[in-house]
Amino acid sequence: MLVHQVKMIFLIFEKQVGGIFLGSVYFDMNRYGEKNEYKHHRMNEQGISSLESDILNEKRNNRDFALWKGREKSADELKFQSPWGYGRPGWHIECSVMAR
Repeated sequence: MLVHQVKMIFLIFEKQVGGIFLGSVYFDMNRYGEKNEYKHHRMNEQGISSLESDILNEKRNNRDFALWKGREKSADELKFQSPWGYGRPGWHIECSVMAR
């Protein structure tokens, strides 16, 4: 388990801007609010994040981004055990932990 990433995700939950959707954990931009105008999220012509268009079905909002991506225990790929099941950290949370 990746202790620092998990701790930071719990801090995000405490601020009530994180949510669990279909086994993955996302930063919930609806809870973050329009008043904060998150302007650094690049969108393609359809208004979908070019990096995350493949996981749109798991999101509540197309601006949400993955903090933890759930994976099946049997999946043949890199995965770790977490409080949310097996998966891997999203690159947003990895960068945030490194910057701390």
